[in-house]
Amino acid sequence: MACRRPTPPSPSLAPAPVPPLEDDDLLEEILLRLPPQPSSLLRASLVSKRWRGLVKLRRFLRLFRARHGSLPLLAVFPGEVDMSHPFFTPSLDPPDRVPTARFPMPLAPLAFPLVLDCRHSHALVLNRRVSQLLVWDPVTVDKHPVDLPPAFKGRQVMLHNGSVLCAGAAAAEGRLHGSCNSSPFKVVLLASGRTHERSFSVCVYSSQTGAWGDVISAEFQPAAMEPLYTASELYMYVPSTLVGSSIYWLLRGNGDTIVEFDMDSRTLAVIEMPLDLYDHGISSSFMTMPAQDGGLGLILVNDFYAKLWKRGADCNGVAIWVPGITIQLDKLLSLNAEHNRGLLSLLGFAEDSNAFVVGASRIGIFVVYLNPLRFKKIYERRDLCIFHPFESFCVAGI
Repeated sequence: MACRRPTPPSPSLAPAPVPPLEDDDLLEEILLRLPPQPSSLLRASLVSKRWRGLVKLRRFLRLFRARHGSLPLLAVFPGEVDMSHPFFTPSLDPPDRVPTARFPMPLAPLAFPLVLDCRHSHALVLNRRVSQLLVWDPVTVDKHPVDLPPAFKGRQVMLHNGSVLCAGAAAAEGRLHGSCNSSPFKVVLLASGRTHERSFSVCVYSSQTGAWGDVISAEFQPAAMEPLYTASELYMYVPSTLVGSSIYWLLRGNGDTIVEFDMDSRTLAVIEMPLDLYDHGISSSFMTMPAQDGGLGLILVNDFYAKLWKRGADCNGVAIWVPGITIQLDKLLSLNAEHNRGLLSLLGFAEDSNAFVVGASRIGIFVVYLNPLRFKKIYERRDLCIFHPFESFCVAGI
């Protein structure tokens, strides 16, 4: 007796598979993997009404930001506001380029605004007219005025610098900050007495409590501060660096000093500069930075080259500065060092993008990315100042 093959089920009885792009969960997973550039979701929203409805959902945007840990470098803000130049200088090319008018200065010129810091999608601006801080999210346009702590007011106190960061930054190193827009934040201020420049004080503000914490102070011996500086010669324009739970400020003057504040242990420390730092010439400019493989780093620009260091330890466990790579900027930027007037200066550092801002008034302003090594020219010509790179997610047209 011959065996009969089983009859396949009628196509009309088998459940029809759902096309991949008709499955909302699968479509969401696909769209979450789009690049973080501003135009990505705008292009997706033009496919259909259904796609546009999905990418406009707050839940989707929150997941999209959280998924991409590395924030795109949208632009740079000058530390000192110059009315002859735009406040917001875009760093991306079309179609990702954010219009200059998108992020206007949040304070009036008569406030004598000074940008102190940009981090985790927030900017910290000092209103020098009324001695008040403003924490500003340029993307969501949220503004939070914060009065200076009482101990940091008055002519006998010098406010050296300030930092802004996501409230969860100190809790877990390696945290992804893509969803920090409108999230709780902290402000950390560094000050000293004008007549007691060896003593530093720090105060931390939390948006969750709406209050400043206790003032933390420490006095350092002259040996840790040599060569001694004069407080009036310090300036607060150099951006701070966040590494793990510590904030680092570079103070410039007759002598240069790195001040560390550990937010976990709530302690202050002073870090000496590399011994060979000044071998590169008195015209050198330098800043702290996160080292590429973790820890504190330092970058110096002199003439037409950049030099990197990393804070490490010797065989006895003593902290030392370890020299790193040297970058020939004239070759990278295709500059003729013999014919260009004016030497390059280091003007800013972007932590998430691992990039630094460098320039000369007659050459232009560049953003140099370290990994992979490449550059982008953002200004043809302008007066030099400290720049604060602004890294955040910005969805164009949605």
